Amino acid sequence: MPFAQNKATLCWPNLVDKCTLSSEATFTRPLDRIKARVLKDRAITTDLTCQFTATLDTDRPVGVVALISHNLSVDAQWRVRIYDAADALLEDSGLVDVWLPVFSTSELAWEDSNFWSGKPTNEDRARFTPQAIYLAGKNWYVKKIVIDLVDEANTDGFIQIGRMFLSNVFQPTYNFAYGIRWGLNDPTEIDKTLDQTEYFDEQPQTREVTIAFDWISEAEAFSRFFRMRREVGVSREVLFFHQINVDIRFTQRTMLARVSQTDPVVHPDAARHTHSLTLKELI
Repeated sequence: MPFAQNKATLCWPNLVDKCTLSSEATFTRPLDRIKARVLKDRAITTDLTCQFTATLDTDRPVGVVALISHNLSVDAQWRVRIYDAADALLEDSGLVDVWLPVFSTSELAWEDSNFWSGKPTNEDRARFTPQAIYLAGKNWYVKKIVIDLVDEANTDGFIQIGRMFLSNVFQPTYNFAYGIRWGLNDPTEIDKTLDQTEYFDEQPQTREVTIAFDWISEAEAFSRFFRMRREVGVSREVLFFHQINVDIRFTQRTMLARVSQTDPVVHPDAARHTHSLTLKELI
């Protein structure tokens, strides 16, 4: 069934750890680094047009493919092809832009460099961990994923990728309740001199979102939410979308995260179960 555009979307578990990676490109830092949990431990290739393949240990449900913490330029394109265990092509994205338009012309001045493209500028992209995300038409049972990258205008002279993410996609029957809270954690340290002059050791800020699902069935409560909490704990990744339609808020409200607060699954009355999640961005 196609994914709904306006719903919260949770993706887990990350199956890249169950993949064998292969490529004919030249990597100055190994391709296997995209399996590393540390986003800044990146794979690097000097081939600005390259292809690599992720082959799963067995066919598994996959509905999203993402490359996290990359340096792909605003003109970069990529292609995602998804295959089953019989090597039949299930879905082909075609060659599409890595950075999608998020601004309409009505939101930009005529003089803005991105007036025609609507894509985020360098400053916009620098505010968030770069993410190339492809959502398939549905969850497929997948054996192999082939990714092509084309970024010949990359001024760095190389392509780097911090982490690959591929997983099942889950959307609850009923969306989250009103009261969702987005915040920023700022670990900047502040020192004061004797005359009260303040000095700041600025650190990267991380996003945090708290959401409550107040209308979930018993089946969803335990086969999805409780299972998710058991599988990811507080250390493993969840790819979170506030909603999947691409607009000016998409980049701000989509993030690779972990569960930072463990709330119980609650059965407050006969008609429903409830569950709250707090997710903290990984950078």
